[in-house]
Amino acid sequence: MLNLNDFLGIGLDNLQRLEYFLKGQLVVIDAANGKAKEIGQPSMISGIDPSPKADYVRVTTVQKPFSYIVPVSSFGSKEELWNENGKSLYTILDRKLRSGEDLGDEATRELMPRRSLTWHPSGNGLTFIQNEPKKDGKVAGLEEDEQGRTPPAAADAAAPKRREMLVHWMAPFRKEDEKTLLTTDNGFAGLTFSPDGYTVFLTETADGTSTVYQTPLSDPSKRSKLWSWKTADIGKAPGSPVSTTNSMGVSVLDASSGKVYLRGSEGGVDAEKSPPRPFLDAYDISTGKTSRLWQCEEKSYETIDAILDPVKKNLVINRQTATEQPNSYLVENGVRTRALTSNKDYAPDLTAAKRMRLQVTRADGFKFWVKVTLPSWHVPGDKLPAFFWFYPSEYENQADYDRKERGSNPNLFPVHGASPKTLLLRRGWAFVEPDCPIVGPKGRMNDFYVNDLRNSLSAIIDDLDRRGMCDRTRLALGGHSYGGFSTANAMVHTPFFKAGIAGAGNYNRTLTPLSFQTESRSIFEAKDTYLSMSAMLYAENMTGAMLMYCGMDDQNVGTDPINSVRMYNVLESIGKPTALYMYPYEDHGQIAKETLLDQWARWIAWLDKYVLGVEEKP
Repeated sequence: MLNLNDFLGIGLDNLQRLEYFLKGQLVVIDAANGKAKEIGQPSMISGIDPSPKADYVRVTTVQKPFSYIVPVSSFGSKEELWNENGKSLYTILDRKLRSGEDLGDEATRELMPRRSLTWHPSGNGLTFIQNEPKKDGKVAGLEEDEQGRTPPAAADAAAPKRREMLVHWMAPFRKEDEKTLLTTDNGFAGLTFSPDGYTVFLTETADGTSTVYQTPLSDPSKRSKLWSWKTADIGKAPGSPVSTTNSMGVSVLDASSGKVYLRGSEGGVDAEKSPPRPFLDAYDISTGKTSRLWQCEEKSYETIDAILDPVKKNLVINRQTATEQPNSYLVENGVRTRALTSNKDYAPDLTAAKRMRLQVTRADGFKFWVKVTLPSWHVPGDKLPAFFWFYPSEYENQADYDRKERGSNPNLFPVHGASPKTLLLRRGWAFVEPDCPIVGPKGRMNDFYVNDLRNSLSAIIDDLDRRGMCDRTRLALGGHSYGGFSTANAMVHTPFFKAGIAGAGNYNRTLTPLSFQTESRSIFEAKDTYLSMSAMLYAENMTGAMLMYCGMDDQNVGTDPINSVRMYNVLESIGKPTALYMYPYEDHGQIAKETLLDQWARWIAWLDKYVLGVEEKP
């Protein structure tokens, strides 16, 4: 292991630093006497899952070699089952370093047979789900391709078509220690044990209907149906069973009282038209009837933080409205009685702002949504300078967009965040958050990127101008990451904006030649598309002033700071008004208080000068 002197010394590269920070010692501490016992050797541990009795532990470690090409999540990893002395009894998963083109490997095949591993409620061993073996002895759903690889997606798709087994895997975790508890034709879902581990509750789905069964493992043929629902009926599901922990600390479903408690939410597909209303129900196993214990009030959004006593309907809920900060409340006998917290609204002027969601129709007939926030004092017809903040997304057609579009819950308290752009309302701006749909055939959406970017923004400006909300001669645009990339493209492909604020963007798509965002084609397959989306190649067309910012330690491959440096060099060299601020020790997203305050000071001055025509005097 590297010591501190090594870490602080000269010549330590980033991969050595990564190993230094990943490597640690697994320790078990006796809560009674405070004694600590080291388990195994120091390793680059990324995850642990101890057994209820602390006599075994699942340990996941990061494996070498490291790589600068792929993120840490694609590094090799090994999941092992250790005993209390740190000896590895079984390797559950040994996955090698994965490049972006890998679909599967031997590690994937090792993992797939044992799914949903969890500790048994008795504290003895693990349980897992496995496809029933074929007649040739191979595990179902693990067919190989021509290269001998097993695509995980193919395995997942095949699994429900064959019988699945619920297996109890007991210590010392050999093959002969596996015992099949239950089999099903339709796949296991929502699987939960009773506290003693002798009964399971599971969900099976067939022909569009999901059904929950209670099954005694001593005689699975005596399983009983509890409730069922149509899976397509969004917002009408009966809810999910409320679990507890047994004496071993394992999550279980206790139905010993003859009742199962269900928590869920009622509401339609469109949250704006039919806001979600969480609830708590009691299902009586003997009668098959459901009774409502509690439900969220209308015109508010309440969620359950804790169920103190379901029989007495005593809960702790979190409640908020469009004008009231989220606070915790005590519910007794199903009735909200008193507040437990007293969070305050420190920006009442922003909370009182006028918020609306407007549907805009593009020149090609495509319909999409735009969120607009105006100061509370705004008078209809008073056209304000507007700041757009956006992040385009890709769709195949109108139906695809409509299917993925979800209205926002009107009963939520406005969340401003650490750097809310709504602060501009205090300076008399309108704040616009538009969808900007890029639409085209699957795999070719970006062939229409520039066209749809221009036409979407044009339609929004026309609509807001017609409504008397925004002054089309005083507009600014901004975005972060893909939004920063799109801000630069909008600035060079449209004449609408006097100023732009682009954060951590990519301005030269030749720097991401193999793929980016949802674009799966390489530059060799779609060269014209890559070039047309590279704002730097059209820098001479920029009609506004663009401010760029980024973190100097941005680890995101697609937005390496070199993008911002080169874009700045080009704009500066050809006489376009531009600025670049690079923040030390900041990653892809900036979080330091000093950084955020500095950004706002520069943004306000930039917008004042280039949009409002007000320049600060020296």
